[in-house]
Amino acid sequence: MNDFKIKKRVFLILLFTIVGSQLLFSQNPISVTEMSFQLNSNSTEEFYYSFAEGDLIVVDFELNKGKGVKFEVIELPYQTKTNQFTPRLTNYSISVSSTNVYLFRVTNGNGKKMCSLNIKRIPKSQETTNFNTGWQWKTQIGR
Repeated sequence: MNDFKIKKRVFLILLFTIVGSQLLFSQNPISVTEMSFQLNSNSTEEFYYSFAEGDLIVVDFELNKGKGVKFEVIELPYQTKTNQFTPRLTNYSISVSSTNVYLFRVTNGNGKKMCSLNIKRIPKSQETTNFNTGWQWKTQIGR
């Protein structure tokens, strides 16, 4: 056998080993939200979800009617992860470096528009599979 065939076989074995181990040890995506909503002229919709350290956030956004909207993902309090004028995002991924709340904001200019938003999380490990992504503002006055 010549060197090229040997190198090719070694490469293929290594490739299958790496891909196989990734599939074996990776977590399945967990749905955070699947929604459709309407945006009126000059309006904004905001959605808040928390994510665990090590999560991979996967976002699919689609504007079903209209030219485009401003789509932002912000790791609170100030870290912008994306800020785009777009009609569509497909499999947009964000790595979560520490447990935190993320704001998903959609801003519309003119005309009514219909949007679809799907957010999934891929946990880093089995320990965070049941992490609660629900989150809400609570205003406290005094103690």
